[in-house]
Amino acid sequence: MAKTKVKADEHGLYVRAGGILFRPIMPIGFQHLLKDGTSFKEGDEVSASHVGGSPLGRVRSGTVKEMWFGHGTYYGSGKKTTELYKPPYHHWD
Repeated sequence: MAKTKVKADEHGLYVRAGGILFRPIMPIGFQHLLKDGTSFKEGDEVSASHVGGSPLGRVRSGTVKEMWFGHGTYYGSGKKTTELYKPPYHHWD
């Protein structure tokens, strides 16, 4: 797992791992399994990794372990973090 810092933009908190930008915001269809929100705050140092074969990312620090959802690929896309956001009510592909 790579060390990174929790960052924020106009859509809220995010981390980058494995070329994907993860946010603690879940789409319809996942909200019954994983709730929106997080225990982390901007500036926290965490370990983050992509869960291969899924849209999920593991974010942890100490005993706190969370699953966040991928909001898009940033690596090589040239996209800004604000472009990598899907609202929770959206039916994601």
